[in-house]
Amino acid sequence: MDKKNKILLGTIVALIVIILGANWYVGNIVEDRLTESLELKLKKDGIPFDVEYSKVSANPLLSQVTYNQVVMKVKNYKDGYISSDKIVVKLPYQDSFALAKEDELKELHGLVAQIDNLRIEDRLEDLSADFNDLNIDYKGQLSVEELNDDSAQLLQDKQAIAISFTGFNVKLPKNIRQNLSSPELERKLTGIDEFILDINYDPDKKEIKINNYKVDAPLFFGEASETIHYSGNNLKDLEITGISGEGNFEFKGDGVEFGDAETTGRYTLGNITTNSKFNSTYKQKLIRNDITNPKDVINVWADSIKNIGDGEYNFTLGGFKAEFAGRLKERLSYNPIVFMSGIDLNNISLDEITINYKVDNNNINISQGKVNSSIIDIDLTGNLDINRDNLGDSSITTLILRVAKLNDNLKELIRMLEVRMGQEFPREGDDILLDISGTFANPKIEGMDI
Repeated sequence: MDKKNKILLGTIVALIVIILGANWYVGNIVEDRLTESLELKLKKDGIPFDVEYSKVSANPLLSQVTYNQVVMKVKNYKDGYISSDKIVVKLPYQDSFALAKEDELKELHGLVAQIDNLRIEDRLEDLSADFNDLNIDYKGQLSVEELNDDSAQLLQDKQAIAISFTGFNVKLPKNIRQNLSSPELERKLTGIDEFILDINYDPDKKEIKINNYKVDAPLFFGEASETIHYSGNNLKDLEITGISGEGNFEFKGDGVEFGDAETTGRYTLGNITTNSKFNSTYKQKLIRNDITNPKDVINVWADSIKNIGDGEYNFTLGGFKAEFAGRLKERLSYNPIVFMSGIDLNNISLDEITINYKVDNNNINISQGKVNSSIIDIDLTGNLDINRDNLGDSSITTLILRVAKLNDNLKELIRMLEVRMGQEFPREGDDILLDISGTFANPKIEGMDI
């Protein structure tokens, strides 16, 4: 190695040693200041909790602070606490410098927090919750002083936040666990394997983007992404003008049973799957204060029908069962609906419900609608033209409805209805087959004078 290279290498090594040494030295100073500052803040009146930790370490080079073995307890309450093996907090350099200079952060431009083995426990209530890890990643501009005065300031700048965790589990109180029929049901009800929520807010584009929303749990799975456009500059006036996105959802009952047939009824959980792609343009207030009675709820529902967006929608449900026995079965058998319809309470099954449809502008095309159950089977296909201004004027281009596998009681109820109408429903073999057209307000059935 020639002399120049030796000098260069020596210079680099010296710089590294100086940087690491300065990082260690400044880190020790920061650690002392953080410890002193935190202790002073916790001693102030009005702080409702105490915080303990075994060690705090700072790395100025990474703009990072680590707290180990953290325990937070509410003052004057010994039975509850929040603990974590390690909490790592990282700030942008500009925020770290401001905090070091003034000992108080007035404006936040970012925050990364990683919390390992988080536990929340209340021994008095016999309740606890655990996370393997919890992560928060925030980027934006947040003035603490302005936010305290006016939360609308949050909407003036670009914001982005991602929250995720894994290994979430709740330990239920003993009296609740005893009422669950199996450990498998408890496992499905009390855990989440993974959660992700990643949101961007852009006031220049008037856009809120959910880049990723995901929940993966033993009982259900959901994943979605959406883009929301809006108008207005504060929460009170914020109005949604359009939503587009796609999503999937799955309910995973997997045949888990619970309940007692003679006291509460025995139930079997089936599975549900949905998936959708949509693009909707409409206007609706984000915050509504005009819902004061049931009629208002109906109006909101009608508005949502009018605003249904273009896209494809699929829904499938299957494998749900209910069983009743003993005195419970006898008591339910006297119910007029059960008695008249001849429902077999020994085994009520919902084998399948499927609905697949596509929306294009004002047209809804139902490619498949199906119900298979122990009570009745239904098949449905159709095409509808929607009048968004007046749903009653919407038209049914075609709607084919097939009703099959009626038991003797239901057949008798249909026969009595036909006698009162003075005409029979069209049939194909033993199945009732209806070909419906016309408007929503005045539908017509082919082959019938209705």
